Amino acid sequence: MNFKPTLFAFDDNKEIRWIGKVWPGMIFDGEHSLMILERKEGGVTFAHSEKFRGTFVPLFKKDLESHTKPGFENMIMALKALCENI
Repeated sequence: MNFKPTLFAFDDNKEIRWIGKVWPGMIFDGEHSLMILERKEGGVTFAHSEKFRGTFVPLFKKDLESHTKPGFENMIMALKALCENI
């Protein structure tokens, strides 16, 4: 699947959120966010979320679990390693 993401939230050093749509009209939309949350004891927590919506989502549930989810998990681990070495 090819997505053309649209950025709809950006707060410098806090959050970036975008949505990718296969076709207009809630056929298959993926909303993603990356957030940096300050911790009371110091430091930060990096949070990632994704929500898939649309008529075709149930048809791709297995693919989302077996391919998409591991891809995002790998991206997050690589980003974590990069941030910890800055």
